[in-house]
Amino acid sequence: MLLTSTPYKTPLKKLNKDERRIVCHHASGGAWDNDKLANIGRAQDAMCLHCGNDTSGGTHFWTCSELEGARHVEGSKHNFVTKDMLPPSLQQGLPPAMHANYGAAFWSNVKHPDFDSLPPEQQQLLGNILLKDQKRVQAVAALVFDNWIKPENDNITLDAQPDHEGAQQFFTHTCSARQLFNRCSGETHHPIPHIHMNPIEGTPPDDVNTFSDGSVTNPAQPQWSIAAYGLLHTRRKIDDHPISKEEDVLVNMQQVSDGLEGWGAVQGPNASSTRSELAGGIAALLAPYPIHLGSDSRSFVNKANLILKGAIRMTDKPWQLHHDGDLWQLFANIVEQRGASSVRISWVKGHAKQRHLDEGITTEWRKKGNDRADAIAGRKGHTAHPKGLLILGDLLADRQRAYEELITHVHKVIAQTFAEEQKLRNEDEKRDVPAHLRPKRALPKAVAKRLYYHPPPRRLNTPRHGFPPTSVPSQHAQPCTFS
Repeated sequence: MLLTSTPYKTPLKKLNKDERRIVCHHASGGAWDNDKLANIGRAQDAMCLHCGNDTSGGTHFWTCSELEGARHVEGSKHNFVTKDMLPPSLQQGLPPAMHANYGAAFWSNVKHPDFDSLPPEQQQLLGNILLKDQKRVQAVAALVFDNWIKPENDNITLDAQPDHEGAQQFFTHTCSARQLFNRCSGETHHPIPHIHMNPIEGTPPDDVNTFSDGSVTNPAQPQWSIAAYGLLHTRRKIDDHPISKEEDVLVNMQQVSDGLEGWGAVQGPNASSTRSELAGGIAALLAPYPIHLGSDSRSFVNKANLILKGAIRMTDKPWQLHHDGDLWQLFANIVEQRGASSVRISWVKGHAKQRHLDEGITTEWRKKGNDRADAIAGRKGHTAHPKGLLILGDLLADRQRAYEELITHVHKVIAQTFAEEQKLRNEDEKRDVPAHLRPKRALPKAVAKRLYYHPPPRRLNTPRHGFPPTSVPSQHAQPCTFS
């Protein structure tokens, strides 16, 4: 069973300091129940001191009758959850990886025997979204059917329609949700095709003539994000500057009244804002004429200008050691082939408002160009991904948030039952052992932070066989501080 860290760490942030300490202590196997205490001779047997049942396994707090009130979490929708509904690892607070099968529980590729008997609302809280999101689920089933089920089965006719049962059978025998999404969104380890460009003559204009921008969905949950880019070559006409061979292969382009629009998908599971901005800059550099590129990403603009000045070279540090080094290597190769003198890159204010125009931070021309590039990346860029991938990412992101709510409930149960059990144990000890027979605890002793000392004794001139030299104490003791 695969475990995952993201659904474990995120719910921990919703707990207070003491609750986090208890949950981490319990999940690491450090909690002491009567079963463990009996093994080292600190308890008579493995039976619970409160209900009398066996405590072996470390999950007795889920069934102890004396802790029933502590298992109720105020304001939680998951108070119906019992021990038998959860996998062994989640009973201890460690969530398994979310499975791709959206018709079963979060962690399983098969349904629990009593899963169908639960009300639909409770099934949804445990991971079954088939009854709730019919429209999105249908799009996901079509994505899987068109990309895997049909190509891997030659006997399926072209007019066959995707269905939920076929998609669920595929999910059941394949992978986790993370593995499925990575497979849908492509790979990054494939070598990037070599791009050959002829040198570009001329110098770029003083003001920006090309705008690029990136777009990322679900930035708070990058494992379910897809990235795309958009660009606008202002006032460019295909008759004057035809689409180059490299642009025709890598960029989707369309002629509009005020220029040439371009967009594309940034494939691979490493979707980030900087990576999408970098991909948009690479696509802009494929233009067969001098360009002055405007981007609202300072990190991209700063590093790109260092490459244009020759301050960053592969001889200094291999591109493989750079973040997004595969794309930066491609960027540097294009700059070297077309000539750094034909490229100029400037930062423009993104999502500019009227006050930015009044303060002189940006201009009306740059504001309109950046807004257009941002709209192209969001409206057209994501269409370059496989149909249904955006819906799949949103669906998995919503499903993970629901999973994290369940994990938060489990963590609350662990923390509350641990505190209640400790309270009951202390009460039993006070009742069974008189106060004068309880072990005495040593009181803490105060240690002075400042001590006083005398300077080293001054040696007196005495005869060789006389009395030993005596020290002359100083009149004023000096403080000594220990740090």
